[in-house]
This record gives sequence, structure tokens and C-alpha cells, in this order.
Amino acid sequence: MKKNGIKKILAAMLALTMMFTIFGGIGAVYAVTEEEIAEAVQIFSDLYQIPTGIPSILFLYERGIINGMGDGTFNPRGNVTREQFVRLLLIALDIVDDNAVSSFEDVDPNAWYHRYVATIEALGLTTGIGNNLFGIGMYITRQDIAVFIYRSLEMFDIPFPVLNEPFDFLDEYAFYPYARGPVEVLQMSGIITGFQDGTFGPRLHAMRAHTSAMIHRLILVLE
Repeated sequence: MKKNGIKKILAAMLALTMMFTIFGGIGAVYAVTEEEIAEAVQIFSDLYQIPTGIPSILFLYERGIINGMGDGTFNPRGNVTREQFVRLLLIALDIVDDNAVSSFEDVDPNAWYHRYVATIEALGLTTGIGNNLFGIGMYITRQDIAVFIYRSLEMFDIPFPVLNEPFDFLDEYAFYPYARGPVEVLQMSGIITGFQDGTFGPRLHAMRAHTSAMIHRLILVLE
């Protein structure tokens, strides 16, 4: 499918982007038409699994920020590792320091992710998971994504839009203390939402479709 086909889908959906609930749950309120799904699966054959993720995934794909699995699929329900997320975050922020060097013991200086992890470390946005480890290969949780984005916007003095009323998630007891504030702020800003049952699932591993939605919304805030 050519780019004009992608733009056709985006044009129909992006006006409603801030209304999506894709980050929170699979059954989002925005209904994607059969025609839109049919066009999207020409790019990634498995996007029918989470139709409401199509706008965000195609938005990032068109910008060259994300790719599929190399076999024509996107694996929207697949999980995201910590280093994969850091790459997406820094590309969204348009900040990568090729001269940065990571001190984490589990970071291979010759690996593709080194410059991204080294940059996020140099910016002071992470201290890793303890024991001088970044957590390479570990799946990132939903609450940690919120923390990374919150700290990034705060560091660069980027204002948080206020689009929603505060919402008390039913599983607030499951939040780690460091994540409660960031999740609350980003929920009010419209960058994240919870599941339709009123929970957020802070310790759940973030899926690729959900992560795409969050990065998409972050870019909209930055622009």
C-alpha cells in the first residue's frame, strides 16, 4: 500500500486522536470501519486484532518511527522491552546523543540500543532497575512508560495539557509510589487512559499497540 493510502486512513482518524482509549483497553470506543481495517492490513496483516490501534500505528509507521516484525505483521499484542521503548521515546523527543556512553553493566556498547540507553542515562531520566543494571531485554510496564514520559516532559519544561478530569483508578493500590504522580498527570493530559473496567494495570507489560498510542499522543503534545 502506498503512502497516499496511509494518509487517507490518517485523515479520517487523526481528528479524533485525543478521544481514543487505545492505551487503556482493547475495546476502545472509537469504531474503525471495515474499509479502514482492510486498507491497514495491507501494511500489517494482523492489525485487525486491535483495530483502534490502527491510527497510532500508521502515524508512527509513516514517520519511520516503528516497523513491523519483518514478516508483514506488527504483532500489536506483543510486549515492548525497556530498550525498545527508550528508542521510541528519544525519537519522539528528537534527542539522541551519539557520544553518550552507558555505565550500566548489562548494556552492550556495540548493540543497536546503546546510544539510546546511554542518552537516557546521560539525561538523568533513569537510574536503571538496581545493581547497576538497566534491564535490557525486560518488558517495560505501563507505569514505567508513564514515568519515562512524565520525566521527559518535565525535564524539557514542556507544559502538560489538561484535557481530562482526574480519575481514580480502581487498582491504585498496585501502583509503585514513584508512578502515582506521573500517571495522574498524564491521564489528565490525555496521553494515557485506563482499561474500560476502571483499572490501569500499572504492573502489566505494555503491548506494542498501546505503546504506539502513547508515543503518538506524546508527539501530538510536542507539536
